[in-house]
Amino acid sequence: MMRNYSVLFAFFLLVGCGGADPYNPVAASDTYFCNNHHQIVISLGDHGKIAAISFEGRNVSLERVVDETYSNSIYTLYINADNGAVLEREGVPVYSGCTKGL
Repeated sequence: MMRNYSVLFAFFLLVGCGGADPYNPVAASDTYFCNNHHQIVISLGDHGKIAAISFEGRNVSLERVVDETYSNSIYTLYINADNGAVLEREGVPVYSGCTKGL
């Protein structure tokens, strides 16, 4: 039982850490549900300059290139105003038809 409390304590310490570091997400992660029953988790960093995405056990960091477009030269993430998203790998859609979960 004590182990559970220490894990929770460590979790809350990490959650409380946020600030000026652009690589540290300050917004909550949003789960997007995509075509073919896929999910992607998107977290925007400080001032929206960095996006961290998680999918299929991978964690990828992307930098904002243009308004609501993030890339690292391999993966490109497009987020539109209707809370939709598309993830491409080298120009080929990997996840499409993604909508933000509630």
